[in-house]
Amino acid sequence: MEYRIPPGTEAVEKLEDFIVVNRLAPNTRIPSERDLCEMWGVSRTTLRQAVDTLVGRGVLYRVNGAGVMYL
Repeated sequence: MEYRIPPGTEAVEKLEDFIVVNRLAPNTRIPSERDLCEMWGVSRTTLRQAVDTLVGRGVLYRVNGAGVMYL
């Protein structure tokens, strides 16, 4: 039996990897939802859940009108 990572968990891992690989500095804006969805082939709902998870963990934060930023 093949073990499959749930899409939401996978999206969280991809976001965390993106931050590390791209060496994002604090208060750096991450790419748009649309761009990340296209890059990784995930739905916007899945990506939003991943962002919500990382916001809850204090890794990312939202700025009205500016997008999502790396903390």
